[in-house]
Amino acid sequence: MLEEGGSEGGDRSELTAAEFRWAFGVFWSRAMGLPVGEDDAGVVEAILPGVDFCNHRGKGSNARWELLGADGSAEADGDGEGGDHAEPRYGLVATRDIDEGEEICISYGDANAKSNEELLFLYGFVEEDEARDALALALPLGSETHATALREIGLLP
Repeated sequence: MLEEGGSEGGDRSELTAAEFRWAFGVFWSRAMGLPVGEDDAGVVEAILPGVDFCNHRGKGSNARWELLGADGSAEADGDGEGGDHAEPRYGLVATRDIDEGEEICISYGDANAKSNEELLFLYGFVEEDEARDALALALPLGSETHATALREIGLLP
């Protein structure tokens, strides 16, 4: 149950609305879509510890996260001795040499994957990249009048 305000004291089982808003904001500002299932059949939003601290740098990123071990092409298993790579895991991989002290940056999604609208809504910033300048509008098509008007201006076949 959500309550407005807070709770004094220790043991409680109810989540306040303020706590929910905080958790919602923390999750969605750090989550990324991770492929799951065979042949990337689906995507689940999750936080990858460590990777969630990487900032976005679009085309200038110097690292990326990827699924390691699932296809046998990754390096050693967690023990550093190699192995059969049976356990898939996510890793942060450099895409170029990174200088000592340089910030590690990833891309939160290329221009084909995330528009400035999504970057603004999810992460609170936009890029100066015309390829990202897009806005998705939900148009009400609840009546034939709306559909007819959209056909007349060429937005519907």
